[in-house]
Amino acid sequence: MKKQDREFWYTLNVSTVLPVIRNIVKDNSVDKEEKLMSFFEFREETGLHTIEFKIEVGSCVRKIIMGDQFTLEDLHYLIQESVDFDNDHLYYFQIGSGTLRRRYLIPECEDELWQADTVLAELMLYEGMQFEYLFDFGDEWHFQITVVHIVTEHTEECQICMVKGEAPEQYSCGW
Repeated sequence: MKKQDREFWYTLNVSTVLPVIRNIVKDNSVDKEEKLMSFFEFREETGLHTIEFKIEVGSCVRKIIMGDQFTLEDLHYLIQESVDFDNDHLYYFQIGSGTLRRRYLIPECEDELWQADTVLAELMLYEGMQFEYLFDFGDEWHFQITVVHIVTEHTEECQICMVKGEAPEQYSCGW
C-alpha cells in the first residue's frame, strides 16, 4: 500500500478517504459508505450549542460554560482566570490518544497543523469526553477537562459557573 501524505489523513473529505478504507477492509458495501458519511457530517451548525466543561487540577475543580462558537483559546483564557494564573507561558490542548492524538497549540505557533484558535463545534465534542490542557511547558500544569453536558441552546457568553477547592499556586517557590 502506498504511503499517503499528511494532509490526506486530516481532510474531512469522504471521496478521498473511502477508496482507501475500501481497499484496506476489502469491502465495497454501501453500508460502509453511509457509516463513513455520517461520521464526517457535522450534526449541527456552529453556535447552536452550549457546552459545560469540568476542569480539574489536583483538588481544584472548576466548571465553565460556553457556546460552541468559542475557541479552545477562549477556553484557555477562562481556565487561566479561574485559577488566577499569569498567562505568561505556552500551552496546548491534547485531544485523543495514540495515532488519533491531536495537540492544538497556542495560535502563535503558526507552523503547527492544529491550533487553539479552533472553534469548539469543529471538535465533535460529546458528553463524557475527556482531554488534557497543558500549561507551561517547564512546570507542566496538567488540567483534566471533561465535557459534562451539551445542550441545544445558544449562549453568547462564556463563564466560570463553579469554583471548588483552592487554586494551585502557580509559582510555589515564591517568585
